[in-house]
Amino acid sequence: EAVQKLVHVALQKACTRNEACQLYFGRHPEWMAMLENHLQDPVGPAVTLAELLSSNAQLMKRCVTKELVTKFAGLIGDLGPQPRFLHFFQSVCLVGDGAVKANQELILRETWVNRPVRGRCYLELVRAKQQRRPGLPHRDLDLAPEGYLGKEEVESCGKNFPTVLVTWTGAGRWKRGLDALWWTPESMG
Repeated sequence: EAVQKLVHVALQKACTRNEACQLYFGRHPEWMAMLENHLQDPVGPAVTLAELLSSNAQLMKRCVTKELVTKFAGLIGDLGPQPRFLHFFQSVCLVGDGAVKANQELILRETWVNRPVRGRCYLELVRAKQQRRPGLPHRDLDLAPEGYLGKEEVESCGKNFPTVLVTWTGAGRWKRGLDALWWTPESMG
């Protein structure tokens, strides 16, 4: 396992900002397939794939497919919201400073619009039925922080800004493969 991790780190470093190396790797579909077939392994394939795709528009266009996005969404649903899986979505939405709108739309369509997948992959914000919930931390907003995008909305509400809670599909005894994003808040303490 240590050797496998070393190989992935070496590959990531060799391909960082090295378009020739990225394209060479991408010309071997069997190498890309090997990474895709081992994404669930904790020792590096998901990160290696994300790094390969993140800085090469040509490789990204060829390799980021509905099937690959669905596979990563399934991994989040089956194994939990691990940073290595979430990083993939971030990596394929930008190349350099430019947005890759086709990938952003693909991810939105496959993971957000698809309601069952959404429940397994995302946190949800819900408006609380009462303003203050005993025992839950809260923060009064007198003034919105400088540069805050919702500053006008917050300040127009004054002290009546609604209380918002975070929720997700959870299971008290979460394990791999359940149709729940993670453990319930109660089971995490």
